[in-house]
Amino acid sequence: MFIEKYKRRLNRLHNMLSQSKKIIFIRLEEPMKGRIIYDFYKDKYKKQEIEYVFDFYDLIKQLYPNLHFFIIFIIYIIIAQKKSPR
Repeated sequence: MFIEKYKRRLNRLHNMLSQSKKIIFIRLEEPMKGRIIYDFYKDKYKKQEIEYVFDFYDLIKQLYPNLHFFIIFIIYIIIAQKKSPR
């Protein structure tokens, strides 16, 4: 059942990407502060997340050349604030 469920999901995704409709992909950048990075995954963090967005764009364009899509990339920014004197 578990495998069949994800096969159906993959088929639906492929069907959506094969149509000529517009699709929006949303990617949320995760903050790196405080993150535990295991040795097994160290290679995945050598690139900035924006580079993975460009890789994803290239892959989708290659696999689905007729697809009209947009990517919204939401970045994580830390803004330092001064403490106000009391």
